Amino acid sequence: MSSTYPPTNIPTTIDQATFDSFKSFTNNLMQKQLLARIIVDESHLVLTHASFRPVMQLLQWLGSYPIQIVLITATLPPSLEHPLLLSFGITSSITLRTTTARPNISFNIIRAVGNLEDTVVHQFQKALGYSAANKVLLFCLTTREAESYAKRLSVDFCHSRIGANNIGDVLTRFRGSARGLVATSILGVGLDVPNVTHVIHAKFPRDAVSFIQEAGRAGRSGDSPAWSIVVLPAAAPLQMHPDPDHFGQRLITQALQDDAQCRRIAIQTFLDGSAANCAMLGETAHMCDVCFKMSSKGIKAQSGKFKHTVKSHYQCSLPSDASPSPNLLLASSHSQRVFSVAEVQPTQEALQLQLARHILDHYSTTCIACGLSRLLDFEDHLYRDC
Repeated sequence: MSSTYPPTNIPTTIDQATFDSFKSFTNNLMQKQLLARIIVDESHLVLTHASFRPVMQLLQWLGSYPIQIVLITATLPPSLEHPLLLSFGITSSITLRTTTARPNISFNIIRAVGNLEDTVVHQFQKALGYSAANKVLLFCLTTREAESYAKRLSVDFCHSRIGANNIGDVLTRFRGSARGLVATSILGVGLDVPNVTHVIHAKFPRDAVSFIQEAGRAGRSGDSPAWSIVVLPAAAPLQMHPDPDHFGQRLITQALQDDAQCRRIAIQTFLDGSAANCAMLGETAHMCDVCFKMSSKGIKAQSGKFKHTVKSHYQCSLPSDASPSPNLLLASSHSQRVFSVAEVQPTQEALQLQLARHILDHYSTTCIACGLSRLLDFEDHLYRDC
């Protein structure tokens, strides 16, 4: 950057913020009163990487600056807001939050019947067959696994040990003609390749924060459908979880094995403090495997040609089990929200009102005349255009 026309706003990554050169650069601007604010992207990494990158403990100098510090992240549970501010030495702050749901991503669990690697390879090759130009990203927990899968699939691998120059070359090919890539968590954040339609995890993800970041590498092109697929071993291994479990390792292990509840509920509660299942996210939501099964369970074929029915579309939004979910209660400890019995056991009146709201939402974008008559096979349109 030119010292003649210095920036008043500096966007930076965590890695850049740890460099002495960055600190000297900002100090120089501060002394000349030319700096307005520093914007730190993916700021949660200062917490998730603290255990193996001691340099993350050296960022408290940012909070001593008499300027605005903006910390951006899409994966910070409410329980970690205070630790994050402490890591940057910030004592006074305003928090702005929005929901982190990605309606266009369908979350799916595949259990290996035989060999886990064979199942992962099959899912990867199946995902490549989705279209002629889509891309598939496979995440592994170790560098050894990443190299092994890459060799078997004849695609590139990416991890921290190959060096910055090689990582750049691999990403250039992946953004170009290469359709598949195997990686560790190094590509869990910041990778934005529009035509990645499938993100596959071999075995359990590291924790809930890592999972939602890595799964979010899919479907970056907008509302186009995308898939997150986690391939689990036939028998879940006995795992030790940290205590306290700040990043949701226990939660993600239990939630991914729960086939009775929408895949989004526990994870979104962990991240946002509240959650909506697939059917409550609107017509464009791409259902998870659990909601898809629930939405079609017990539905008989309609005699008419109307392709949407209120019952089939919204059935999975109604609770099938009134008992509290252990995963939901576990997630609430991170979201700082306590779920009462009344919340997990809604009254019949509340269910009827909820269904009425869903019906009204449905017909706000669909012709009510054609919908109720169920006589026409039509593309969605408004009543005024019928």
